Amino acid sequence: MFNAIVELKEKGYSNAECISIALGNTGSVINIAGLVMLCAFGGLTFSDILSMAQIGLILFVGIFIDAFVNDIFIIPATVSVLGD
Repeated sequence: MFNAIVELKEKGYSNAECISIALGNTGSVINIAGLVMLCAFGGLTFSDILSMAQIGLILFVGIFIDAFVNDIFIIPATVSVLGD
């Protein structure tokens, strides 16, 4: 997503336009990929092997933060605050 913002910025769009276009173009792909990975790693949390369940939970939380919190809130907020 950050790369899409940079590419749009190089084409001359404003910060607000870059964020909205990049989020619109890449947001659905990132969210669907995140959901697929959450399902896969969430399945590991139900494992009878404790270490597999722990790894699954850690990956689940990490992917959730990256795909949903980071890409939807933190990157656009950072770009809008830092500006050019």
